[in-house]
Amino acid sequence: MSSQSDIEESQETSSTTYFVEKCPQLGRYLAAARDLRKGEIIFQENPIAAAPQKNSQLICPGCFSPANIECPKCGWPICCLNCPKLERHRVECVAISIRDARNRNSGATRSAQDWILYQDTLMLFRCLSLKSENKEKWNTLLEMESNWEQWSKSPLYANAQETIQRIRDQYGISEECHDNREILHILAIFDINAYEVKMPDVNIQGCYQLASLAEHSCIPNAFKATSSSTLLLTMRALSDIPKGAHIATTYCDVLLPTSQRQRNLTWSKFFYCHCLRCTDSTELGSYISSFLCPDCPVNSVSPLTPILSPQTDIIKEDEEEDDMWKTTYKDHQCQTCGSIFPAHRCESFMILAEQQLMDIDKDCSVENKNIADFESWLEHWTLYPAAKIPLTEYYQQSTTRPTMQVCSSANRNSKRSGRIKYSTSQLVYLHPQHALSLDACHTAFLLYSSESLFMNELTRKSSLGMHLLQSTASIFRGISMFRGTIMYELAMTKAAIFARAAGVEPKSDNHNEEVDLKTLANEIICLLTESLENLQYESEDQPEGRLFTLGLKQLEDFKIFFKEIVPDLRF
Repeated sequence: MSSQSDIEESQETSSTTYFVEKCPQLGRYLAAARDLRKGEIIFQENPIAAAPQKNSQLICPGCFSPANIECPKCGWPICCLNCPKLERHRVECVAISIRDARNRNSGATRSAQDWILYQDTLMLFRCLSLKSENKEKWNTLLEMESNWEQWSKSPLYANAQETIQRIRDQYGISEECHDNREILHILAIFDINAYEVKMPDVNIQGCYQLASLAEHSCIPNAFKATSSSTLLLTMRALSDIPKGAHIATTYCDVLLPTSQRQRNLTWSKFFYCHCLRCTDSTELGSYISSFLCPDCPVNSVSPLTPILSPQTDIIKEDEEEDDMWKTTYKDHQCQTCGSIFPAHRCESFMILAEQQLMDIDKDCSVENKNIADFESWLEHWTLYPAAKIPLTEYYQQSTTRPTMQVCSSANRNSKRSGRIKYSTSQLVYLHPQHALSLDACHTAFLLYSSESLFMNELTRKSSLGMHLLQSTASIFRGISMFRGTIMYELAMTKAAIFARAAGVEPKSDNHNEEVDLKTLANEIICLLTESLENLQYESEDQPEGRLFTLGLKQLEDFKIFFKEIVPDLRF
């Protein structure tokens, strides 16, 4: 992200891994000072400020764990009197105590809901307090990008006046200390730059200076890992980075389709992404935004991909390079037969599928593992290759399938004149690798137990896991916590299949398919080894880091166990 600071065109740092550059398009950005190896640390830094996210449950302002008792000085709910991180709470504690004493309100009690409102503005207050508490951090904060011109015209600005009045009332902030413009500027800075930090109970947000300079890409070459105990952020090379290349992380969920990523980025960061993935209609062959063409033969599985040229029926002469994203949803075109599917129908279809998936997900819990509902959704909306109904039967069940009208494969410019006619209603499905398909597959994969006694459930879970790995290979190019956890769970599932096939563990069905134990054992070792290669870079106090520690022991145990069953195994 760029900065408002007046700095040199090229700013060398003392780091041997990166340097800071500046250009008109990006402002300040990070570039590799030398060739960086996959997994290598680029930099580490502590946050300028950290606090709970807005609208989160009430947590201790010191260690960010559940709050149990009141602070004896200000009454703010904290975890305990011996909280090791309670020093973080000092500044707001003093401010609230002084304000209450000044208003002769020291004995007042506040409800849990009152404290949640205090918590919502705590990040802003902690940033503002740096002006008097830590000049160096304050100056660093002011150098960070605010995107003021865009932010001040956004919905985020619309709620800012209410926030200003609330924080003045809560902490007693006067106009002399911070005028409204200064408060708005700091609000914009942390709205643009704050990162979510994973915590054991409730995630928080933190402002990191160097991390804010890493630019965005939907195919990043760097990733961040943050310790939940120290909040130390470590930026590593996700893949090999050549000298001089820009260091890029991602500001959004890379498993979202291009249309949703662009919408999220323009709403929260005020820019359009023009990376290789966003400007490729197939999303680098991942087909995560694609449907299936009903005009082509069933066995062709022809993808309908978004047309990423400007929308010719709304383009104006004065529109700029970002015109390709003026409308978020695009007409889709079949890569085989050329049929064009109108954007509004693609959008309606996806919204309906997404809403049904959300309804199913909402009802899912530890007690109610509604796997059958997710399987039914997959059968209804997608030609997922591992689905139980044969491919041809999907097209025969037209009365229960979603429909969409399509226009013929003609010149799109003739649409204005009305020369293109819509054909009769046709069936349309999500591509097996569409984002929604992967979401449903991932949830079902996690819901199936790797300790099941039923071989059919284990093999189904295994097929879901393999589909997820194959479908996301072009999206996650390098180290990936997502793929690492899938590989780990898949290895455990295949290990359960091995144990039941070898007769070591009981099974509750009559699944008698022959299993090549030697091949399966090697698959499990390869999966677990690759999983650990990904998970090793996460902090030890994060779930993935703990999974890595557990996986190391399991890898050695599996090697011993497999050799007992198949003596001629070589690892």
